[in-house]
Amino acid sequence: LLRVPISNFNAENQEILDIATITGRSELVGFVDSVSGGGYVYLVNQDPFVVRVDINDFTATGIAYLDLRTVDPLLTTCITCDVDDNYFYTACSEHIVRIAMNDFSVTGVSYFNAGNIHGTIKVSPDKKYIYGNKFNYWIPLTITRIDLVSFNPGSTQVLNISHPNVIDAYSRQLIVTEEYVYI
Repeated sequence: LLRVPISNFNAENQEILDIATITGRSELVGFVDSVSGGGYVYLVNQDPFVVRVDINDFTATGIAYLDLRTVDPLLTTCITCDVDDNYFYTACSEHIVRIAMNDFSVTGVSYFNAGNIHGTIKVSPDKKYIYGNKFNYWIPLTITRIDLVSFNPGSTQVLNISHPNVIDAYSRQLIVTEEYVYI
């Protein structure tokens, strides 16, 4: 993980944190998505590890990680992530996973099979919902909305995408504003 201060943006101010070497875990490479929130940078890879780095302690002591397979062996292939004020979220093999920021451990993990998420996830600006999409060879097929207060399969709504121009769009992007969801 490399960081450069915005206020002094030049090559001399680069800081590098070699997470795999520091932790001795060779699996902690190849991150496919990242997000920041609550004073941390979160990274996910497909193995499926979630790494959390404290932005105020950019050293070995500021690194924590979870192997989500220790929670459930079905939690594999994490490909996207986002945060709200209290939780980190990731999508792993059609499961939506949430980890409490104040309990970054196995006991802070909750999840369920959302079935229709295998693409990008985004928390809504009002932090009431998380939206996700499902792709088949990068073609959007569904948009799923999950109520973050309830956070269970019963709080899930699925919208099937049927417009031929959208189906042919080949975009895995998902944008959520106060009023709309875009693919």
